[in-house]
Amino acid sequence: MLLKKAIKGIQLRHYYFSFTLNLFFCFFYLQLSSQIKVQYDPKIIPIEFAVSKLETSFGKKNKIVRIQDSFLKADIRVSVNAKSGIPKEGYNIQRREDEIIISSSDATGAMYGVFELAEQVRSGIALKNIKEKKQQPKFSVRAVKFNLPWIPYRVGPAMSAHENICKDLNFWKSFIDELALNRFNILSLWNVHPFAFMVKPKNFPGANDFTDTEMENWKLLWTSIFRMCRERGIEVFIVNWNIAVTPEFAKHYNVKERNDTSEIVKRYTREVVTQVINEYPDLSGIGITLADWMSNFQGAGNSLPTM
Repeated sequence: MLLKKAIKGIQLRHYYFSFTLNLFFCFFYLQLSSQIKVQYDPKIIPIEFAVSKLETSFGKKNKIVRIQDSFLKADIRVSVNAKSGIPKEGYNIQRREDEIIISSSDATGAMYGVFELAEQVRSGIALKNIKEKKQQPKFSVRAVKFNLPWIPYRVGPAMSAHENICKDLNFWKSFIDELALNRFNILSLWNVHPFAFMVKPKNFPGANDFTDTEMENWKLLWTSIFRMCRERGIEVFIVNWNIAVTPEFAKHYNVKERNDTSEIVKRYTREVVTQVINEYPDLSGIGITLADWMSNFQGAGNSLPTM
C-alpha cells in the first residue's frame, strides 16, 4: 500500500513538472516570436512576392500576418495609387505613429519599397527604427541581355553547355527573382529564330519537327517565363536575327536558312510573328537585331557574312 502511494505521488509530481515545463516553453516562445501585420491587396502579385521576401528577412522570430482590410490596424501598409504623383517605379517609405506606410503609383514601385524595407530589416534595423525614404529610378531602362542556346548566333561548347539548364523552370524562377531583387525591369531573350520553338506555324508545319508533346513543353516553358517576369514587374522581349529560318523550314520548303527574301519566307515570317503575339499575351514585345546580313548590306562582288 505504501509503495503504491509512493509511486502515485511520483507520477503526480512528474505530470505537474511536465505541465509547468510546457507552460514555460509556450510563454518563452511567445516572448521570442511576435506577429507583424502587413496590410495590402493580395491580388497585386508583385507586392505579394515582395512580402514573401520580407517574411524571410524577419526570420522565425516574427510571423507576418497578411491583412486585406485597410480599416484594420496594421504595422506595415502597402498602397498603390496611380494619382499619388510618385514617379513610375518609385516609392515612399514613411512613419505614421506606430505604422510604416509604403506608397507608390504602381505595383512595381510598391514591390521595390517592400524590398527596401526587407533589406533594412535584414541588416539588423528594428521595425521601430526603419528609416524613411523617397526613391525613384535614375534610369528608366534597366535591362539584361540573355543569349538562348537553341539556334544560337554561333556554335560551340559555350552555347550548348547550358541547353538543359535553360529548359529548367527552377533555374528561370531563381534567375527572374534575382532580376527583380536587383531592380532590373527588362529581360531580353536573344536567339537567331525563336519563333519555331514557340508555336507550330499553322500554315507552315514543316518549320519544326517537334511532336505535339514536345511543343506543349516548349509552350509551358515560354508561358511560365513570361508570366514570372510579369509578376515581378519585368518586361520581357524576344530578339531575333533577321532574315533567318530553321534548318527544318529551309529543307522542307526549299529555301536558304539565311537572307532568303523569297515570297514564301516573307509570308511565313509575317504569319509566325503574328501567331506568337496572339498566343503569348505576357510577351512585352519583339526586337530585331541591326547586326544582321540582309541583302541591302551587300555590295557588288561582296559575299554576305555568315553567322
